[in-house]
Amino acid sequence: MEKVIGVMKLPLDGNPSKTMGLIAHAGEVTSMVSSLDGRYLITAGGSDYSVFLWKVQPEAIEASIALGGDTLRPYLELIEGGPGGEFYDEIRNYFYYAQLRSQGEETTRQRKIEGTVPISQVPNLMRALGFYPTEHDIRDLISELEQSHPGGVDLPTLIRVYVNHRPVFGISKADVRRAFETIAKSGRGELSVEDLFQVLQDEGEQMSSEEIQQCFQHLVGSDGGKAISLNQKIGPTDFAEKILGFEDYSQTTAEIETIQ
Repeated sequence: MEKVIGVMKLPLDGNPSKTMGLIAHAGEVTSMVSSLDGRYLITAGGSDYSVFLWKVQPEAIEASIALGGDTLRPYLELIEGGPGGEFYDEIRNYFYYAQLRSQGEETTRQRKIEGTVPISQVPNLMRALGFYPTEHDIRDLISELEQSHPGGVDLPTLIRVYVNHRPVFGISKADVRRAFETIAKSGRGELSVEDLFQVLQDEGEQMSSEEIQQCFQHLVGSDGGKAISLNQKIGPTDFAEKILGFEDYSQTTAEIETIQ
């Protein structure tokens, strides 16, 4: 991306139609500066020994917004399957279930489906959709929504929040392996569960040992205490498959090693 320059329209709301870019140089763009009126941009390359003068046309962004739409559709195009896909249906189902859940799952009173969910339900909705924010992320998310949507969150807002806050790239199997190789004392990339707990407490989000063990218990199921002991050695494959639930870890690792 070092070769790309572009423009975007404020405020930043995650709408892809409000940003555009182009490859400006054959190599890295080492510096750039705009004119005082913002109508021109000068860029300097590195290894290509070139300087370019660009004319900025804000009308192009407006045309992009008109073509892409300034409603929900641009955000739907960013989720798996698009507006008619299974994932969109899953989001909608979780959204309506959250409305019922917020009114009590076992109540006999008449339900009121008003098209919004309480802000307190949003973190659980994010987790249900496969995005697991930290407690710090959750505080930022709730603070943002309390200012912009104090009365509750509707479905379009939920989709925008999900698209804007989810990580661009998820954790890969190669990331798990490299992490274990970095923190493990053995050359095989293995460490004891007790050492893993300690690393998570020292380097990760602030959590007590009991909270970490409880998380592991939920991840491995009701037999977690029998399946994993503190003295047990665990490697990246076991961690990915037994703890995180990655099903294709071995295949992906083999592919990575073949490529390397």
